[in-house]
Amino acid sequence: CISPSKGIQLVTRSCLDLRGCDGLNRNIQICSPARMDCNEVQSPFKYASDICQRYSKSVKQLSGIGMQLSSTPGKI
Repeated sequence: CISPSKGIQLVTRSCLDLRGCDGLNRNIQICSPARMDCNEVQSPFKYASDICQRYSKSVKQLSGIGMQLSSTPGKI
């Protein structure tokens, strides 16, 4: 979980009526880490740094620090 943040989760309902149920059985809900069971809560910077570190081995422009790169002419 990333904090402070909000996300979305897909929720599926079960129909318990023998005649069937009308409408969609899936919906999207907004969720936040405070309401969910999280094994670890980390900052956006820490999460981005972990992802950048993982891909820095194959993408040489990544420093391994979770910050946005400035645009380079011709490399957009």
